[in-house]
Amino acid sequence: MTIKKAALINASAKYSTIIINIIVISILSRILTPEIFGIVAIINVFTTLFVLLSDFGLGTGIIQRQDLSKRDINVIFGFSIYVGIFLSIIFIVLSFFIVNFYDNTVYYTICLLLSISVFFNTVNTTPNALLMKEQKFTVVAKRVFLVNLFSAFISITIAFTFRNFYALIFQSIATSVAAFIWNISSVKIKPIMKIDLSTIDKIKGYSGFHFAYNIINYFSRNLDNFLIGKYIGQVELGYYNQAYTLMMYPLNNLTNVITPILHPILTKYQDNKQYIYDKYVQIVKILFYLSIIIASVSFYSTKDIILFVFGDQWESSIIPFKYLAVSLIFQMTVSSAGSIYLSLGKTRLMFISGLVYTSIIIILLLIGISYKNIQIVSLLISLGLIMKFFIDYYFLVKHGFQKSYLSFLKIFVKGFIILLLIILLFIIVKPISGYSHFINLVANSVIVCCVFIFGTIITGEYKFILNLIHIKKEEKI
Repeated sequence: MTIKKAALINASAKYSTIIINIIVISILSRILTPEIFGIVAIINVFTTLFVLLSDFGLGTGIIQRQDLSKRDINVIFGFSIYVGIFLSIIFIVLSFFIVNFYDNTVYYTICLLLSISVFFNTVNTTPNALLMKEQKFTVVAKRVFLVNLFSAFISITIAFTFRNFYALIFQSIATSVAAFIWNISSVKIKPIMKIDLSTIDKIKGYSGFHFAYNIINYFSRNLDNFLIGKYIGQVELGYYNQAYTLMMYPLNNLTNVITPILHPILTKYQDNKQYIYDKYVQIVKILFYLSIIIASVSFYSTKDIILFVFGDQWESSIIPFKYLAVSLIFQMTVSSAGSIYLSLGKTRLMFISGLVYTSIIIILLLIGISYKNIQIVSLLISLGLIMKFFIDYYFLVKHGFQKSYLSFLKIFVKGFIILLLIILLFIIVKPISGYSHFINLVANSVIVCCVFIFGTIITGEYKFILNLIHIKKEEKI
């Protein structure tokens, strides 16, 4: 399957779930308090860690290794069941530490419930990886849409009934259970419960560095919630977390249209770096231009976005979101780098890059926490996310592809010229306001898109965009 076809299939599911997720978060934000979101944000720090522990890098190892037999897959599946049971028990035990650290007994109940999600996320690793390896993107796309729709219904129903954290907790449980049931019914797989270390050895070298990278990436992405909840407060964490979550929407639901399918498709070309590089340059430019529009709209319509999506009680999330939106251009573009590291088999290089970035983001976060101000934290986190762009591409381009780093960066020059035009416009002409939040948002989005199109014309980049959609020269006129 081609990258374009796979991306279109994935997009059909992702764009549908964007609408679902925005509707759900809009409803929940008007029913639940910032404190409830803060409480769940803290526990999400730990559930995210356990999701990473549940994988052990086995999923990407299954996709990368072309010599795994059916028996090998079944052995790995059986092994994941043992891991799932073990991690679920550890997660329940962890609740005692969380309760003591945050002095809130509600975490006993939350951890007990979420241990179900931990187990199903773990055992889902193998069937999910097998679907991706076999390039059954249509099956995955249907699953993403229907599972999100199902969990959204569960969450909203519970929110209206109980008006507490159960709405968010059971959304996570419903998603993990439903995804596993769907995946296991879509692949031919049967667990072999006898542990065979020779099978695990086949992928541990490749998977080990990827797992290590995921762990340090986890800390770089979640340490902020952990420290804000402890040293600034759960209410402030609620405001920050909602701003961060909203900032991640385009990253998770737009760029992830293409990034998940790059690894299974490009991995068969792992010995042809030039082919992967040429394909990747095109993908990077697409993501870069898309991110310019989204980041510009997010920055200049921050107030309208926050109040339209969350409601008036979330006004304290406006400034953190504005600061975080600045990093969107860099985040959305570099989000695809991980798949290319995996396709090249350069997991060790990816780990080193992640280690450098994580060291920087931790320093910036600790500085921000010392001010006990979520606005300063947001600004410094945004700075760190921008730096990740340059760090990741330095290692990937210079050491992964053995290409010129500066030559690679030149592909972004025309895009930044277009961005400068948008910035100049909103300096001269202030963003539209005075109408409803929705009308303001739509109007500013139209203006950004018009300036973007004008920018592509004067820089000549319109040719690149038109070529992507296969419009011939005669049809342009």
